[in-house]
Amino acid sequence: MWRKLKSLTGQWVALTRRPRDAQGFIDRGNLWCDKQDYRRAFADYSDAIQLDPNSAEGFACRARAALCNAEFDQAISDCDEVARLDPENVDVYLHRGAAWASKKEFGKALADFDEAIRRKPSFVAVFLGRGDVWCDSKEYDKAIADYTEALRLEPSCAEGLWCRGSAWYAKDEFDKAIADFDEALRLAPQQSDLYLRRGGAWYSKKEFHKALADFEVAARIDPYSAAAYHGLGISQAALNEPDLALEEYSEAIRLEPDFADAFHSRGTTWFDKDEYPSAIADYSEAIRLDLVDPTTYMCRGQAYCAAGDIEKGMADFDESLRLDPAHCATFLARGTAWYEQEEYDRALADYDQALRLQPDSADGFFGRGAAWFAKQEYHQAIAAYSEAIRCCPDNLVTYIRRGDAWNALDQYDKALADFNEVIHRAPNSQYAEALLRRVDVWLAQKDYDRAIADCDKALQLIPQEPTALLDRSWSWFKKREYEAAIADIQSVLEFFGEEADQAQAHAQWAILLATSPDPKYRDGKKAVDHALLANSFSSNEHLEAVAAAYAEVGDFGLAVEFQSKANAQFSSPEAIRSGAERLQGYQEKRPYRDEG
Repeated sequence: MWRKLKSLTGQWVALTRRPRDAQGFIDRGNLWCDKQDYRRAFADYSDAIQLDPNSAEGFACRARAALCNAEFDQAISDCDEVARLDPENVDVYLHRGAAWASKKEFGKALADFDEAIRRKPSFVAVFLGRGDVWCDSKEYDKAIADYTEALRLEPSCAEGLWCRGSAWYAKDEFDKAIADFDEALRLAPQQSDLYLRRGGAWYSKKEFHKALADFEVAARIDPYSAAAYHGLGISQAALNEPDLALEEYSEAIRLEPDFADAFHSRGTTWFDKDEYPSAIADYSEAIRLDLVDPTTYMCRGQAYCAAGDIEKGMADFDESLRLDPAHCATFLARGTAWYEQEEYDRALADYDQALRLQPDSADGFFGRGAAWFAKQEYHQAIAAYSEAIRCCPDNLVTYIRRGDAWNALDQYDKALADFNEVIHRAPNSQYAEALLRRVDVWLAQKDYDRAIADCDKALQLIPQEPTALLDRSWSWFKKREYEAAIADIQSVLEFFGEEADQAQAHAQWAILLATSPDPKYRDGKKAVDHALLANSFSSNEHLEAVAAAYAEVGDFGLAVEFQSKANAQFSSPEAIRSGAERLQGYQEKRPYRDEG
């Protein structure tokens, strides 16, 4: 203890006593550098140079202090003097190369690093510096080669492992990155930045729990690390814990109020929670902090569109593309916005442009398939979905959408093949969706027992699922099990407030009351009430139910009117044929009776 106190007292005396010569100023400057007070160090080195204008050591030390103060032109100038005064000094090439690299003058930086290595082939720091330049130039293989050479020369160089791991990460070689970070942490277990980098690699591998653990350690080592809390936020968001993610992002922003990425990430979590005004506010703050980021404009555009402000959304998409005309994600996002506005040709144009930029974009093919499907161009939809599956065979939703297109073409075997693929491979949520899509095929084939069986399975996974209840009700109706059909309809009306579900339930009840062959279940007046309710929820979508109800009460004029409107909407041959038969019956004053 006494020895340490004596040493500290000696340093203080040295720092407060004015030096008598150039070497004294250099020595005191070195002490200031040890304390990371580079401004005072620079001043002392300048005094040394004034006393001895030919002091190569003075210029070399001032160059290092200038580097640490981010005064790169000054550092380069001082290095030039060192090279003139001491031509054998190899360190000067390292420091001047670092200054050139900081100014993004990579060619000049490489020239200096090459000269340093020519003069001193075992110079570890130069291999690290040149590796950094290759990384900044996105020449990751060359960077890895230099870091590997540094590690050959100094196997216990934690910085070399750290840097090489970062280069592997940039190449998406996450396992190799993690291996290097593991070894670096063995050598330097208290380096919070290493936990941040390894956490980032785990995150990129979608190992979100492991990422979370590393970010937690980083935050424990450095409680003031905004980056650590940001890492915790993105991990919590990926683990479907949006409220915890919002807390972590807010802490990151508290620690670093100008942290644009944290505002962006928090905006994305607000967006995922359908909190669009909060998302827009955070994206706007990120834009204020980093105006040249096309991704944030794209995300804010999506939030504006979701909030119903299409004009502002499209303006943000345009600005994103002005900043980066080849920003594939923005063409995809704008295509989806056009799709949701039912502007299918514009959507296709944007999806096509995205595919020109990224020919294997599964999202681009998926969007194109959705637009073709909406245009009832089912063959082209199938072709697009097939390409999406080729690009990303693990996206099971694409199989469901392609199955829908096959179903629309009455290609039931191919539709079933796609739905069965999902049922075979899917987790519960997609499994239930595929079951219900398969029900559509069974209904089209009038295989009501299989339809009911699949509805039962879906309801075991998602109790009271409205589509399953409605499809099962329709199957019961077709099997003339009317009590069971009514029970399922009543469940939908009791438990679900969505207008589309309510409308479909009222429409099906109206059809049962109007068209049942069993007079015990027919009630024309109630049928009209339910049909009109269905139509009030969803105008012009349940016209056949209204027509059947009016026919049952004997108002064939209105039955003909509503059936004619319904027929004008039909496109499939079966619907056109069936609609024509109903219309003829109403014209002949015959109510419709369901044939099962």
